[in-house]
Amino acid sequence: MLSLSYWSQSWPILGNISTHTEMGDPLSIASGVIGILTLALNASEKLYELSQSIQGHPREVESMRDEFKMLSSILKQLQQKSTKALSSKDELLEAPLKGCFDCCDELNKSLKGLGSPGVRDWLRLQFRGRTIEDLKARLLSYKSYLSIALQVIELEESSVTRDDVIKLKEALIGIKKDLEYDLRVVNGGLVGVQKSLKEVLEKERRSLEANVAACQAAETALERHRTVDLTFTNNIANT
Repeated sequence: MLSLSYWSQSWPILGNISTHTEMGDPLSIASGVIGILTLALNASEKLYELSQSIQGHPREVESMRDEFKMLSSILKQLQQKSTKALSSKDELLEAPLKGCFDCCDELNKSLKGLGSPGVRDWLRLQFRGRTIEDLKARLLSYKSYLSIALQVIELEESSVTRDDVIKLKEALIGIKKDLEYDLRVVNGGLVGVQKSLKEVLEKERRSLEANVAACQAAETALERHRTVDLTFTNNIANT
């Protein structure tokens, strides 16, 4: 979750960023959820490999490395789902997978070369206005959501208890609240901001709005499953 001072600290650096889409942007040519999932998985695996090569910051890197490995595992499990199962889950997966890819890509770029002896307190180093710690926090949010989305998809393939559904929904609500908080921070930063920064913040806002919508879609899917489960249970009880 972003701190209230996140954007105020980032603006001097953000002002030097070109807001034009880079040539060859992988997301601009990726086709559908399956294509974006492949990009996100490749980026997460590169990130894990890169974290293994960083020297001089064992404790900090070790915790991040474990998270990167878990993220890759979740993405692999999603990739193993059938094309039919994934292609019908655009609302649940597209925005979070795009955000996941963006975070992995930025972390890959920011972590390169940080194993040099002269680099200290590297979690506070910035890339495109975000500290590595900020990027890590956002990536963990995506990882948590994608883990829940995977379980939501698996609800259609197996029987679960009503308690399982309730626990998933509670976890999902927590992630949604964090995203909504970040969205309020970004919206606050848009007030009176200079044009070059406004374009960057607008992009961030659109991404957050899309991810909040994905959370809502997942909530709806869980509620639908719980309704079906209650109906089935009542029918059994009445027979």
